[in-house]
Amino acid sequence: VGYGMGQEDIVNALFRTKQAFNINLMAQIAAEAALDDNEFVEKSLNLVREGKKQLYAGLDRLSLEYYPTQTNFICINLNRDSEDLYKTIVNKGIAIRPCRSFGLDTWIRYTFGTEENNELFLSILKDIL
Repeated sequence: VGYGMGQEDIVNALFRTKQAFNINLMAQIAAEAALDDNEFVEKSLNLVREGKKQLYAGLDRLSLEYYPTQTNFICINLNRDSEDLYKTIVNKGIAIRPCRSFGLDTWIRYTFGTEENNELFLSILKDIL
């Protein structure tokens, strides 16, 4: 579940392209309840903040290009075909998304995880690159 904010004409144009019933009622209720759970929200924000610091430092050590982010995920240029590396990384227990569908053939998307998951991801990158 996500949301977007923007100028009314842009939001209206985007709304016309969305799929019908793309978020069911139960998902909407769960999302609303999650937003009211301040402890969970703060824990999630801290996880992302710490994960971002950890990944930025690790990616800098590996000399990998990435887009600084304001989200819970990061896009990273692996300088190799992302589809080929996708299978290797996923088989080692880390979920990523190749960005080829966005025209970024050598880029992947990684969602910040726990400190241990982030460290495993960085270790995998070091080994395969």
